[in-house]
Amino acid sequence: MSKVKGLVSLFKRFTNPTDTGIRLAGLRRFVYAVGKVFLLSPFELTRRKRRSLVITIEKGWAQACIIKGTPSRYAVVKKNLFKCLENQYPSAEELEYFIGMMTEGKPAKGMNIILTVPKEWCVVKTTELPAVVLDNISSAISFEMDNLTPFSAEEVYYDYDIISMDRQTVSVAIYTVRRQMVAPYLHSFQGSGYRVSVLTFNPLSLVRVCMYARGPGASKDLTKKDVLLLNFMQGKTELITAEKGVLTSVHAFRSDDINGVLSSVRDKVGDNTIVFVNNDPTVDTTEEAVRAMLPVATTSMDELSLPLKDSTTYDLRLPIGAVMGVNQKRKKSVNMLSLGMVVKKKLPIVVTVLLLLLSIPIAIFHMYIPIWQDEQALIELDKQIKALKPEVEKVETLKKEISAMQDDLTALNNFHGKRRLTLDMLRELTTVLPADTWLARLTITDKDIMVEGYAPTASVLLSVLENSKYFKDVGTSATTYKDLRLGKERFQIKAGFKQTPDEP
Repeated sequence: MSKVKGLVSLFKRFTNPTDTGIRLAGLRRFVYAVGKVFLLSPFELTRRKRRSLVITIEKGWAQACIIKGTPSRYAVVKKNLFKCLENQYPSAEELEYFIGMMTEGKPAKGMNIILTVPKEWCVVKTTELPAVVLDNISSAISFEMDNLTPFSAEEVYYDYDIISMDRQTVSVAIYTVRRQMVAPYLHSFQGSGYRVSVLTFNPLSLVRVCMYARGPGASKDLTKKDVLLLNFMQGKTELITAEKGVLTSVHAFRSDDINGVLSSVRDKVGDNTIVFVNNDPTVDTTEEAVRAMLPVATTSMDELSLPLKDSTTYDLRLPIGAVMGVNQKRKKSVNMLSLGMVVKKKLPIVVTVLLLLLSIPIAIFHMYIPIWQDEQALIELDKQIKALKPEVEKVETLKKEISAMQDDLTALNNFHGKRRLTLDMLRELTTVLPADTWLARLTITDKDIMVEGYAPTASVLLSVLENSKYFKDVGTSATTYKDLRLGKERFQIKAGFKQTPDEP
């Protein structure tokens, strides 16, 4: 009875609406986590984030812009401008509220959040390091930070970009920002669910626009050229220099300091330099006067074409340049939050194991296919051989019969040739020998002829036979003597055969 009550109590507790909701929520979170691990696509790990929230800070204003798309085509989803006191930067609390209003409180899940800060917060330095530190540049920069900048490595966020290198040295540009300047913004944004993943600064975004833009003034490969960029802004003019696509310095001038701008440009311009001009349309500047006095032709950034769905206006160049700097891979992406470390994404171990297990049967199948194909070819060839075997046997039989007939024919030809030769020689002997000469024996072989008989004078026969067309090397093979009973000389003559015209 107690066991039944216990089961009933357990059932009621499990089916309690409050407890059930908690359990189901936990179960959903567990299932979602497991699904993310086992159903993860490797393509998703390498695909660049398609939506970016770019937060730009400058003195007197800030801008938030949501951009989506791929490196070949972007679209501005939403943008908004925040104004504050002219000589002040917006506070972290003001921007937190501003971004929350812009995004309507929606979470930033799956969004790449980029914070770009003004040059006044940053320090840009160039230096040369030994080539041996190439694989560990971040540590070398951290070690030399207090020598390169007024701050230690613990006081700044920093990153670097490589300008050039050879076997001995590596020339790098180092970008730093004091932590105390950006930390309030990072903490405030993260508290609202907007965790900043990329920290860069505004002049670098403009350099990225010049690098990746298209149009009449754009260069096909700015990584091999030097760039001067005049940025006319509220209350100041920035002169930005870049070598081989890497920002190397930023100098600020008062907006009315035309001579200072011209002097710096003349000092820095060279034969391989391209000059761009970026002008805030809301500011009454001396852009045209400066451009007219420059020693080289200039290109307005209004002439450049960006991979943007809508027309590119002045206020979009900074956010679109920041996004392009992150997504484009022609140059190293600068992110001062990385502290110079290059993070390489790795596939989760579960995906790696699954892909390995999948590749094993594929490899086995790939190895077996050629063997199976060869076996099938051998089977087919064996069938054809069996089908042709009767015909082959017939051909072999015919070959044997032909060979036997050829042997018989050769024997007949030889017999006929020898018989004809014998008859011809008998006819020749009958013709050339005198009438009073008669033969007792005639022996014919393949090489010579032996003639025995009686003649009044045997020596006369030697010349007679030598002059014959059938015989040569005529001579006696035995002693010639006179038979008294017959009254004639008995001779034995041997002669070889001449080659007749009929013989081959």
